Amino acid sequence: MLVNWLLSSISESMFIVISKCLYFVDMWITLEKEFLIESRTKTLHVKYLLQNTKKDNLSIHDYFVKMKGFIENPLASGIIVMDEELMNYIMDGLSSKYDVVVVNITTCLESRLDPLTVQEAQIILQKYEPRLEKENLAMNSMINNEFHGSLVHLANISTDMTNKKYQNKQSDQLQFKAGQS
Repeated sequence: MLVNWLLSSISESMFIVISKCLYFVDMWITLEKEFLIESRTKTLHVKYLLQNTKKDNLSIHDYFVKMKGFIENPLASGIIVMDEELMNYIMDGLSSKYDVVVVNITTCLESRLDPLTVQEAQIILQKYEPRLEKENLAMNSMINNEFHGSLVHLANISTDMTNKKYQNKQSDQLQFKAGQS
């Protein structure tokens, strides 16, 4: 009876997997192994995504949504990633610009008295993000000013060199005429 129920409720691809089994126990063990392999494959894939995703040009909010999405995805069902583990993956995906905040967050994570939640770490990073943007704007402005200032300086040098060549040509001509007389 169990065998009939099992055979009527599985997909064709799974039927092929258990078709050579003689007993219900063998069928069950074979299916269990098959699902275990599939589960491990999903786990490895999700962990790969978590390990290799970088923040890059995403905002902190979008980066957190993306990282949380990997473990909340229906395909990842059954995969358990603890908050601390997720936070480590998230911190690893941040560039060195965030090192100051990462040190603070990881220190709090390691504190057994009052560890941070994923949401609290996200808030801290989101508060730091505008400071980075402000710093980047200031740096870009400084580079821009330096670059444009250098161009003006180069233009002046070029003009000065052209004028000197012109003046040198006139002075050479005058000396030549003086030598002829």
